[in-house]
Amino acid sequence: MIGQNIIKPSLSPWSSPIWIVPKKIDASGEKKWRIVIDYRKLNDITIGEIYPIPNIVEILDQLGNSKYFSTLDLASGFHQIKMSPQDACKTAFSVPQGHFEFTRMPFGLKNAPATFQRLMNNVLTGLQGERCFVYLDDIVVYSHDLNSHIQNLTAVFQKLRSFNLKLQPDKCEFLRKEVGYLGHIITENGLKPDPNKVKSVQEFPVPKCPKDIKSFLGLISYYRRFIPEFSKLSKPLSSLLKKNVSFVWTNEQQLAFETLKDKLTSAPVLIYPDFTKSFNLTCDASNYAISAILSQGPVGKDHPVAYASRTLNKCEINYSTTEKELLAIVWGCKTFRPYLFGRKFMIITDHRPLKWLFNHTDPSSKLQRWRLQLQEFEYEIVYRKGKLNSAADALSRYPVNPAYPADPDTELIDLGPLDISPFNAEVGDFSPLNIPSPMNLPDPLIPEEILSPSPEVLNENPNIERENELQPSANQVPGTQSLPLDSPDTYSKFLKVPRTVTYDTVISEFNDSLLKTQNKVLVIPTSLDLDESIPYVQEILSNSPDSESFMNSERTLHSYKPLLVADKTYYFLFIKVHHFDNCTYSDIFESLKNLRNHLMSLNEAIHKISITDFKNPFDKHTYIKIYNMLAHLFHNTSIQIQVYRNKIYYPSPSEVQKILRENHDIPIAGHLGANRMFNKIREQYFWKNMRTEIEDYVKRCNSCQTNKALRKINRAPMQITSTSTAPFERMSLDIVGPLPESGTAKIKYILTLQDDLTKYSIAYPIRSTTAEETSDCLIHFISLFGIPKTILTDQGTNFTAELFKETCKFLKIKQLWSSPYHPQTQGALERSHSTLKEYLKSYISENQDNWPKYVYTAMLAYNTSIHSTTNFTPYELIFGHKPILPNSIYEPNTNASYPDYIKMLQHRLKCTRDKAVEFIKKSKESSKAYYDARTRPVSYHAGDYVYLKNHLRMRKALSPVWKGPYKIIKVNGRNSVTLLINRRHVSHHFDEIKLAHRRDTVS
Repeated sequence: MIGQNIIKPSLSPWSSPIWIVPKKIDASGEKKWRIVIDYRKLNDITIGEIYPIPNIVEILDQLGNSKYFSTLDLASGFHQIKMSPQDACKTAFSVPQGHFEFTRMPFGLKNAPATFQRLMNNVLTGLQGERCFVYLDDIVVYSHDLNSHIQNLTAVFQKLRSFNLKLQPDKCEFLRKEVGYLGHIITENGLKPDPNKVKSVQEFPVPKCPKDIKSFLGLISYYRRFIPEFSKLSKPLSSLLKKNVSFVWTNEQQLAFETLKDKLTSAPVLIYPDFTKSFNLTCDASNYAISAILSQGPVGKDHPVAYASRTLNKCEINYSTTEKELLAIVWGCKTFRPYLFGRKFMIITDHRPLKWLFNHTDPSSKLQRWRLQLQEFEYEIVYRKGKLNSAADALSRYPVNPAYPADPDTELIDLGPLDISPFNAEVGDFSPLNIPSPMNLPDPLIPEEILSPSPEVLNENPNIERENELQPSANQVPGTQSLPLDSPDTYSKFLKVPRTVTYDTVISEFNDSLLKTQNKVLVIPTSLDLDESIPYVQEILSNSPDSESFMNSERTLHSYKPLLVADKTYYFLFIKVHHFDNCTYSDIFESLKNLRNHLMSLNEAIHKISITDFKNPFDKHTYIKIYNMLAHLFHNTSIQIQVYRNKIYYPSPSEVQKILRENHDIPIAGHLGANRMFNKIREQYFWKNMRTEIEDYVKRCNSCQTNKALRKINRAPMQITSTSTAPFERMSLDIVGPLPESGTAKIKYILTLQDDLTKYSIAYPIRSTTAEETSDCLIHFISLFGIPKTILTDQGTNFTAELFKETCKFLKIKQLWSSPYHPQTQGALERSHSTLKEYLKSYISENQDNWPKYVYTAMLAYNTSIHSTTNFTPYELIFGHKPILPNSIYEPNTNASYPDYIKMLQHRLKCTRDKAVEFIKKSKESSKAYYDARTRPVSYHAGDYVYLKNHLRMRKALSPVWKGPYKIIKVNGRNSVTLLINRRHVSHHFDEIKLAHRRDTVS
């Protein structure tokens, strides 16, 4: 390694343990050794690098319809990356020959996968998505024809060569029409599932004895909640487990066997992997085989993704139990590496020593070698009792082509009829059974102690799920029928009722929402604080016209309140004070008893009621006992109970953010709005302040803030500007165009000037919007009407150029600029542009190239018509008299002497202009009142971050609506701010920005 410049002598204060372990003997027969560095302590204090690992599903989707594939594998990929000099010291280790550190990236470092993925992305920039894809060290080159495939391979090789990266030829495959990649089979016809994912289940041997049936049902029943009508389908098999029943395998059993295998290896049991969620790897080993199941979801309620199992060879059969269990883990990680590498996952095992095995101070060479293989993964080992791990256990005991068949003479233990349950099958005619203990085949979702029921055990296990119980039939609830209803400790009697009870026809169960029932009487156990209750309570209340009075009415613990909604009566049963409080059995029993007495006292008999379950994680009660209560209270009545068990999961605080991301950020979530996202999530989850958290999450989503237009536009209140008192005191300038090019002069624009007081307007057809041409027009205007005190323009380059600024400075004109993209600042001039364009459209020729000759007549028409703001014509306010036009019918009075005419003109100008000022002020106030009625004022402060409207998005339909966020440097008055954009200070109006709600600090 020194000769290959992989390591070098070191003076580092760091040192990680080193192990030298033998490699397996290869074809050369030479004994070789491998160095293993234990970097676990270093990884514990290493900050994880957040670098995206490619989404396997997206890669596979884009490989469709290609005909040729080649897969490439880098030789010792990690060793091809140089270590950063300042970090190389942390990789140091000591041997008798000295102290050394790695100059190239070693295996086992926490951030090695992310670093390697970044390298490959940089190396293959420009080729990914077009000619190849790379997932860590797995490269696939694809094409539609042979010639392009050769070109693609050449391009990839050139890239690798330019970065001096080397391939391992014996692990590469070239010019294949079908190739395995990332756990899938890629073909020219699309993707095929890897047959190895389900082979272990599909080739499960046909049972030869009752013990084989038990093992098979152990595998199947682990996922029974995903298989519709499981009890019905498994009945032909479970019937062979009864006492005094001969084992006879008929077509009926074979059909049930094949059907259950098909159900277990197809949706909804076998799901597609979701690479936004973590994986579980459940491993197990028997005397002659090992198995692994890849799944996703909470442990105990996880969905399988793929199965795998194999027999042990002659050497492996001699391993110790611990070594076999560890071999199952190593083999499972290798088998499902495309799913597990580069992301943290959970290893579930029923062998407790594995939790501390890796801390062993003197491990064997075999263990050291396996340490090396597992060091590239990030995982957590979780212990699960063997009887709860029956799925992997069954595969390990019955692998594909097992080496040793089961012993047909093994003594059997009768399980009783597995399919008997009053909630998913008809009640059979059976006598109570004595279930022996220990059980060989427990229901994997039920704690093993429960399978040998006793009052003490039931009291010690408060979280048993009702739906997985094995129950015989009886005609009543034993030991409770004669209990008095009003006894204060009656409810406590139910705590000692065994599991071997049934509820005859009193209770039936539906795995559906209560709101979908057609029944007319519905009961909802809830809390006194209805505002915090589960979502469908709010939905019911929102549909009732009496909801307000209902919410304001008095409520007490153990009481009930009816609410009529449409043709249904909802009984709200108050079993606790706060929704997130614990609930006691006493509270539940008292509430149910009061409701029962009320229903029995009604004149109109009630024959059926629908009720929701009482289950949530804040109520630490056992569901079986509540069923006992219901059966006891209603067994001698005419009322039947329908229990609707629509599962609502209460996530922990650490799970909430993941749920929010999965229901908002990922592509299939679609960045829904808060209301739609709330309605979607509440079907499966509920937690305290859920709506508020969802609204806050959506409000702070950067993508939503950037890409969604505001439904309610943020607009600052209109600011009334000062009104000029003399003509040409303040002028507005703007550009119209570009318009169709006209004549040899190639005129395309119009420069317009408008007086603030009189609204008198002048227009100049111009060729370009240069500062020079704009300045010439301004000087021409001044030659006619004099120098204005102030001019207002937008921030066009012709108005912000140095030449135009110097012209204004020389003429002592104060120059003002409006905010970008805020034409309201020059509202009157903008409206005159509309009038000008409408005029030109009415007179220009068909090819639209003669418009310049109509510009001046357009201005005459505009200036000689009464303006709606001043109630005078602009011409009259400038010149003091009405204009003489060809259609005028009155001649002007010319009899006055010169002094009288001057006096009369001055008086007329003063009167008309004073009135114009008055009218303008009233018009501004009226416009402000109308405008402000639709505003949503927002206050901004220096240091806030805001988004800015993206006006360039009009060029591209899918461009973001907003840009940013940008930091506010200064608030300019009441309607604009100065933003820091690309190190420049830019002023923008309030209407162009919106406040940014950030999840993380913007750098």
